[in-house]
Amino acid sequence: MCISNYMGSTRLLISNNDETIKVYSLPGLQRITSIQLPTAVNHAAVSPDGKMMVAVGDTNSVYLYDISPDGNYTRISTLTGTSDAGFSCAWNQTSDKFAVAAQDGFVCVWDIKNTGEKIAKFGSSQNAALKGACRCVKFSQSGSIDLMMYSEHVSHVNFVDARTFDQVQSVRVSPPGIDNHIAGVTFSPDSRTAFVGWFNFQFSKIFRLNIIQI
Repeated sequence: MCISNYMGSTRLLISNNDETIKVYSLPGLQRITSIQLPTAVNHAAVSPDGKMMVAVGDTNSVYLYDISPDGNYTRISTLTGTSDAGFSCAWNQTSDKFAVAAQDGFVCVWDIKNTGEKIAKFGSSQNAALKGACRCVKFSQSGSIDLMMYSEHVSHVNFVDARTFDQVQSVRVSPPGIDNHIAGVTFSPDSRTAFVGWFNFQFSKIFRLNIIQI
């Protein structure tokens, strides 16, 4: 699910296993269009400026779309991520870079000015086949803090300096000796706090992490 702004209006995008992304108006929930893809869709993200969309699904393909002024979605490129399905995708706050998190434990980053090559690639801190699949990726969206955060299947989240993509900090959010499944991650509106939700078979919890960027 993705909520985006378009020409002063708000849209809701729903990714589906029927190989479509369905687009609705908010708050009226009127169907605007349905975008057909060649695979089951796991996630789609619209750039903050509302001009581009990226989508990923049950293959290693990454689908890049242009959003025209009249609201049409046109696929302009199909990229190759890593070797497995994409779980999540996100745009940075200036709409010129996007990232994809994949099942094989990698996060790839592209610059919209040259999508022929990835500008960065990050791995999980754990064995991808067992614990380290990269589930969710987010960019901070406001202020001077410029970070990318991605979660692993269990217990760990990673923070990347999105100004240079040359520094990574891995944070364990589960107690020592215990692995908990990470349900999702997000930044606060001012980007000064990160929230991590995890669960096990007994209970769930949301962690709050304060961010200091030098």
